[in-house]
Amino acid sequence: MTGLKQQCSQLFKDIMEVGSKQDHDTHFIGSIVFIHDGVYTSNEVKPLVIIDGQQRLTTISLLYLALFKYAVDIKK
Repeated sequence: MTGLKQQCSQLFKDIMEVGSKQDHDTHFIGSIVFIHDGVYTSNEVKPLVIIDGQQRLTTISLLYLALFKYAVDIKK
């Protein structure tokens, strides 16, 4: 298995393991560091600048999208 496929497989395995065990309800995927300008309020959306964690956010977003697409496809 290539490095990327192995890492994706390990991430998915970790997520499945966390979801299947009663006593194992967390998994640390690393930190995400961002900066923002000013105070956030409910009537205003300000952009965040991600300093560290872009790859983690992208990977998790793609995983969510793949799982959503799979769930939609199996309902057909």
